[in-house]
Amino acid sequence: MRRQTERIVIPLAACLAFISYTPIEAAEREILLQGLFCNTEEQIDDALGFMSQGLTASTAVDFTNKNGVVCSYVDVIHYIVEHPVEIWQNKSAIAAAKYKGTLTGVVVGQRHRPISPPVEIFFATPNRLTQNAVERPS
Repeated sequence: MRRQTERIVIPLAACLAFISYTPIEAAEREILLQGLFCNTEEQIDDALGFMSQGLTASTAVDFTNKNGVVCSYVDVIHYIVEHPVEIWQNKSAIAAAKYKGTLTGVVVGQRHRPISPPVEIFFATPNRLTQNAVERPS
């Protein structure tokens, strides 16, 4: 089955974040994404905090990575993420939705490079992804 790609270009804080995704009709949901990614929820919060001060996503990542590489601003390649779950939506100065998912690969050019073993990853988008389960605090 052919994949159809929808490209969304939306401002996030003072920069443009390019979020493109491709839903795949299969038993497991997989999407291709570009944007802000971090290893933990706390790190994504730190990066979003820097962005709320007017910094670009790239600069926010640089500040968040001051003690080691924990976040990435992906704008050239695509990350392949399965099972994204929305864990937070902010309706303040930075309109963003925060997700966690499973990073299973990257797409460089048109080549799919699997990541083994897959890893949990946190990411933020300016718009909510469609058809995702929403995790609510207990």
